[in-house]
Amino acid sequence: MKKLLSTLLVAVAVLFAQCGASAQKFVLEPDGVGPIRVGVNANTLPESVAGLYDSRQLLDEYYYNCYFNLGGDVKVIANLSEDGEILYVRTSGSDIRSKSGAYDPMPAREFILLSGIKTSVFPERDYFQIHFEIDGLDVLIDYYNFSAEGQKKYDAALNTGVAPKFVPSDFTPEAYIMINREY
Repeated sequence: MKKLLSTLLVAVAVLFAQCGASAQKFVLEPDGVGPIRVGVNANTLPESVAGLYDSRQLLDEYYYNCYFNLGGDVKVIANLSEDGEILYVRTSGSDIRSKSGAYDPMPAREFILLSGIKTSVFPERDYFQIHFEIDGLDVLIDYYNFSAEGQKKYDAALNTGVAPKFVPSDFTPEAYIMINREY
């Protein structure tokens, strides 16, 4: 009886995990999500896409952004050229994730545990000299969001040009990642 109950609990857990994984309809990719893609003219997109956005609005007269909302919450922000072409796409919230599970804004301590993260060092840059990538997505973490120990690794990497292996404690508890943000 005990073995049957254990087997049943495992089966329910597997079924629950599979249902949760399939519930995410849209996957964040390097060029966007759903029909909201770099190079597409925002004016040609549908007024709504079930499960992704139910309204969209163009805001900012000088810095062109198109906000895609679902249930009153901003889910996707597209930066546009003057003629409406999408230049880059960002998402907001944990319900739109990359294939590996990264989302914006994800706690850095959780992000660093995902598999497939590539870390690069760019000492010549003024900002974001340590660059992360996952699933082809650019991921940024501000220098001041690294803990004291993380900042030591960061600084050493700038001197050597070698990307360190970061661990969760290398980030402050308040540290969050930014995906596909222009910098």
